[in-house]
Amino acid sequence: MAKSKGKRARANESANVSKSSKSTLSKKRKLASSNLKAYQDGSMFVKTVESAGLTLMGEDAPNVLNVDQVIFQRNMQKALKKNVTVTETVKEFLDGLQNYIEEEPRFKHSLLRTVSSPDCESARSGQQDSLIRLLLNIEEIQPPLISLLLEKLAEFLDEDNESVFDHQDGSSLPKMILSQFYWLDRIVNVKEMTAKMLEIVEVCSLAVQKDIIGCIPEVITDDEHNNVAIKLKELMEQNSELIVSILNSLSNLNVMPELLKEVCKSAMQTLNSANLEDLPVIVKFILRTVTPSTALEIIQELRRNLDFTSSQACLNENQKKSAEDSELILLETIRLNVLFNKTIATAWMKAIEVVTADESQLGLQDLFVMLMFHGMAAHKKAVEGLFRKKIRDYTLSQELVEKSFEAHPKVMMNYFTSVLYISCLLVRSLEPLLSVFATALYREAFLTFDVHHKQAIIGALVTHIGGTNRERDASLDLLLELVNTAAKEIATFAIFLKKNLDDLHKLSLPQVRKLFVILSGLTFGDDGQEATIQDELHNFVRKQLTCSDLSYKRIGVIAALAIFKKMSSKRSDGGPCSDAKFKQIMILLKLVRSSCKDWPQVVGLFCDEMSDIVGKTKLDDRVQGEIAENVLNDFQEDYVVDIATDELTDESGLSMVTAYSLETEESQNDIAMNLLPLISQAAKKTQSTSKKSRGVYPMCMAPQFRLLQVCIKAQSGGNLEDIDALLGCPIYTFRAEIADKMDSLSAEEKELACSCIVSTLNWFREIINAFAATSLAELKAKVIGRVQGITELETMLEKCLAVTPGFNPPIATFDAEASSDIKAAGSSTSGRSKAGAKKKRKKPSQDKENMPAADESGVSSSQIDETEDDEKSALTLAEVRVNVRDYRAFFRELDLDVFHILSCGLLTKHIMDTDHHTKEVQHLQLEPAQLEFLLGDLLDKTKHALTTKKATHLQVKGKSKLGFSRLDQLSAYQVAKKLVKFLQSLAHHLEATNTYIQALTTQNDGLVDGPGSTSTNALKMKSCFQLILEILLTFFSWDGLLTKDSSSLLEEALTVFAVKDVGQSGGSKTVKHLSKKCCLYFQEFASSVPNLESGVVLLSLLQALTNIQRVQRNEAIGKLSETFLKREWLDQDGERCKGAKHNESLQKVIRSHLCHSGEDTLQAIEAICSTGVPELMNAGTNGCSTTYPTLTQSTFSSFYRIMFEELVIYQKAVPAFSSRDPMETQSQKLADWNVSVRVMYMLISLIKAFEARTNVTTALKHGKASLEVFMRNGMPAMDLMFKTQRADVQSLLKNLQQSTRLLQYMCNHTKVAQDIALTNHVPALKRILEQFVYRVKAMLTLHNCHEAFWLGNLKNKDLKGDEISSQVCRADEESESEEEEDGDNREKNDEGSEDEDDDESEKTADEEGNDDGVSCSEDY
Repeated sequence: MAKSKGKRARANESANVSKSSKSTLSKKRKLASSNLKAYQDGSMFVKTVESAGLTLMGEDAPNVLNVDQVIFQRNMQKALKKNVTVTETVKEFLDGLQNYIEEEPRFKHSLLRTVSSPDCESARSGQQDSLIRLLLNIEEIQPPLISLLLEKLAEFLDEDNESVFDHQDGSSLPKMILSQFYWLDRIVNVKEMTAKMLEIVEVCSLAVQKDIIGCIPEVITDDEHNNVAIKLKELMEQNSELIVSILNSLSNLNVMPELLKEVCKSAMQTLNSANLEDLPVIVKFILRTVTPSTALEIIQELRRNLDFTSSQACLNENQKKSAEDSELILLETIRLNVLFNKTIATAWMKAIEVVTADESQLGLQDLFVMLMFHGMAAHKKAVEGLFRKKIRDYTLSQELVEKSFEAHPKVMMNYFTSVLYISCLLVRSLEPLLSVFATALYREAFLTFDVHHKQAIIGALVTHIGGTNRERDASLDLLLELVNTAAKEIATFAIFLKKNLDDLHKLSLPQVRKLFVILSGLTFGDDGQEATIQDELHNFVRKQLTCSDLSYKRIGVIAALAIFKKMSSKRSDGGPCSDAKFKQIMILLKLVRSSCKDWPQVVGLFCDEMSDIVGKTKLDDRVQGEIAENVLNDFQEDYVVDIATDELTDESGLSMVTAYSLETEESQNDIAMNLLPLISQAAKKTQSTSKKSRGVYPMCMAPQFRLLQVCIKAQSGGNLEDIDALLGCPIYTFRAEIADKMDSLSAEEKELACSCIVSTLNWFREIINAFAATSLAELKAKVIGRVQGITELETMLEKCLAVTPGFNPPIATFDAEASSDIKAAGSSTSGRSKAGAKKKRKKPSQDKENMPAADESGVSSSQIDETEDDEKSALTLAEVRVNVRDYRAFFRELDLDVFHILSCGLLTKHIMDTDHHTKEVQHLQLEPAQLEFLLGDLLDKTKHALTTKKATHLQVKGKSKLGFSRLDQLSAYQVAKKLVKFLQSLAHHLEATNTYIQALTTQNDGLVDGPGSTSTNALKMKSCFQLILEILLTFFSWDGLLTKDSSSLLEEALTVFAVKDVGQSGGSKTVKHLSKKCCLYFQEFASSVPNLESGVVLLSLLQALTNIQRVQRNEAIGKLSETFLKREWLDQDGERCKGAKHNESLQKVIRSHLCHSGEDTLQAIEAICSTGVPELMNAGTNGCSTTYPTLTQSTFSSFYRIMFEELVIYQKAVPAFSSRDPMETQSQKLADWNVSVRVMYMLISLIKAFEARTNVTTALKHGKASLEVFMRNGMPAMDLMFKTQRADVQSLLKNLQQSTRLLQYMCNHTKVAQDIALTNHVPALKRILEQFVYRVKAMLTLHNCHEAFWLGNLKNKDLKGDEISSQVCRADEESESEEEEDGDNREKNDEGSEDEDDDESEKTADEEGNDDGVSCSEDY
């Protein structure tokens, strides 16, 4: 109670206070009003308003209303109606009002709200409506008053007169006038007011015009919306400055769709010329008009007219900031409209999706919108897929990304989260093209954004280093690029990168190299600021080098040499390094050499790594000189011996000789390479007892020589005169005759011989690497001699490997993942040999005496007495099973510069006598065997570096890179640039091989497979022909050629072949024109294609050149493919080619013929079915078609499957029907469906003659796919065309019914055959057959023809049309019921029949009631 009393007391006290305050305010108001004088002029206007209760103030003060505004209006109406002549009274009243508002202060207060009199207790508030608004609500005064006010607006012609009062007041008289019209209780004459307002707009100033236009939607009624919209549209077309105001007004009007579409079109045309700050309003209006039916069309037009590229042209810094703010507002407008209407997002992504590289590239607006949509959960996955697709088809380029970050950094920063997410996603992709694009996103974002965002980017890149192998490569490559271009900016984050030292076990050695180059560049370079990180790296190197584990020791070597590279690089000013720094460098090198002297694999790795550093980096002169001197002394001491003075003992057990000398007796330099003794010593492990402080290892001879020649080139400017004697000097090895008697040697001796051959091969390869680029003819001749030696040694090695199972050659690739990986690469050959032996043994034509010889698993006692011929036969089989190319990981890698040998023509070698006179002249050139060797290696490198094949997660770690260590240090663009230099030579050799094949054919009277065609030289030349085409195919298929950076490279490459077709004359130099000329050039080689595999390569090359032209169809390819199909292909034995490999090549040719047919795909299929197949049916079992000799009984399944696949692809490509299409277009689409259905029936009916299991599977699978496409795309067309072209629709359904009936017979056949694989296709096919029946019934019902649909029973028949007996059906009854339960939930009709499956048939009839129609069967 006490509390309630206290509350009551406080409430009373507050009430008293409020009353006292109100009384105080009223006193002040009375005092203020008493000091002001009322306006008096004796007019009827003043008297009337005063009598109604309003006092007009004469000075700059608000008018006072003594009563409530409703009472005032009622009093005014009474006063006006007292007089008989109301019109004259109103006119006199308005004249007085006009005199009153002549002075601007009085006019202003007439427009401002009135003040309630203190004496008026009935007033609704302290302020009430203005005098003008009170009068506008009086019906008698409203029309003339509106005219008066609108005429007042016309007086404001000058924009300076808009604000007639103090700027601090912020009042605008035109806006105040127009505000009086808002939300009036009633408008007497709306049309007159609207017409007056639109009339006034034309004579007012721009600002007043905008105010009036903005006012119109608030004052007019719904009936006037369309009329006003028409007038505003005309006004917008006349004055573009009013477009924003007009569009804002139109957004608030209810306009007819047709008129709205016209306005939208007019607004669209102004996008290019509109100011950037006006774009949000225009785009908002356009997007508000989007409907599902017009969405795609409007968005496509909007994309074309919305250009962010020119929005910031010629702007200063302040203007650019303002422009970016406007861009953000515009994008936010689009986002809000997308949230309001989801159709916009779907249409925009569809518009982006249909853009092709043939038409144009995506614009900045597309990139921004895609990033915006990615931030919306509903569109995230779709945008990610769209990014992948657009990158693949080259419509979303790296140049666009660079432009967006350069010109619109604020916009891109606004979408940083999406940029980072998409970059992470694309880096993880298995496609190189997507990974490269993600790298560009990361790079531009790092170079553009602030420190906070850069830290997030570095964190993401560090995370990728812990991901997949491709992720690691992409991340490390980008970090390495940033270190070289933006070292100061990335040096801040060195501590983040150092954390990767804990996960080195996850990295390959090339990746470890990149990581330490990055760390050393940040810590030991000019920008390195972290001394503590330097100490940590030094300690890490010492720890790794002193470890006894091989893998850690190799990491230590790589890390140490990365530090050495940075420390010993030549200073920017060209001065020498300090003594202290030189001492540190030498201590580091001494530590590395002492730590790996007993590890041959580590020594080889050290030499290879040092070779790369010396060859690619400008080192300090003192450091380089010290290295060169030590390497030269060590190499001479370890591997070079004097034949005359050094006495070598043969401890190998083989007959040691000096061989492979390229020097004449007169120019013999008496030195040789000490190879076989060193290999023998290494095999007996005598090296461990040597007193030398440094080991000598045969496997290190090649890498040590590479380091030697690189050092000499660096010192002498590429001159190798000091060591050119090594190019032709002999080698201590075994006699060549021993290779033919390997069976008589012990296992140790066999392995020793194989090791010697491999080491000799590696020596020759490094010698070629060193001297291939020489310009001296004498040295070039010796290089070709060494290439010839390689081909001879490879042949010898294959013989030796065939009788030395389990041999593991010495490694030559020292930066592989592990030695086990290299062993796997070599041992896989023996596994294949055994498999091949078993397959060979199973041949029925193999003699029983030869069968044990082909089995390597064991030897029986009866085999000892086999004849010498049987031994030779077994050896021949073994030779075939061994391929030296499988041992690529054990051979030294050839440099790309080696292939300059391809440009060598005929070389002349002069042999001198003792008096230096010419004794003999020899002519040397590349023989087919050497050319094949070089082309094969070049093809391997090209495929490895320029492949566009999608990688998989199942690839074994590091195996794909064995033998390409140095190639992987080059980018794909660098490899392509080097390859372009060899194209002229490749073209020369292609023409030479073509000439050889043509001459051979001419010699055999036009027979391609005549005598001599299987000789060794002929086979080699044919192989070279195919290898050259494969190299060119790989090059022109590289996706990087279509980028902007490679445009000049592509043009240069195309010009090499284009000029051979058009000569040296001028002409268009566009890429499209050049690629057409290249196609014409390569088509000339079609007659020389030796086998179908080469033909496939040629067709693929033409297809790649066609893709460069951005053309989908090339009739020349179709004709050439048809030529290949009409040619009989024979193997080396003169038999018709067959087998899985031949069928695979044949399928590619068939597909190429159908895709590029001169007319269309369906006509090409019809030609084969109507001509080739009947010929095959009449030819017998072993015969073939006379028109298409490649069409045989064994290849029919390949023809059949490809034809059916292309039919389905063609049907999917038929454009969808639209009611808005012209009648001609609709008729053409219907005709396309008619033809496709006819071809479908032709293909399905072939099963009657070719009922092989593979053919039935193809028919079931693709028949179902074809029906699905027809149901999805064709049936809507039937619905639209049934009324206008009933006969055509009826005919189409008849033809289709025949196909469905045959498919039903196939389903019956699978049940009778009890083939599980075939039966698996039946449920899905029956489901679509049933859907087709009811879909046709729905179409008939739609057109009021449902009575034409009837059901009937059809008997089960097999493929040949014979009735299936009921016993078979009863036997399969249980299996049928199981299929129905698993695959279908279908209702059953006519269940009473046990002997026959129930079938449905429908008939369509025209209005006259005839029974012409279609029927379709289905089991239940």
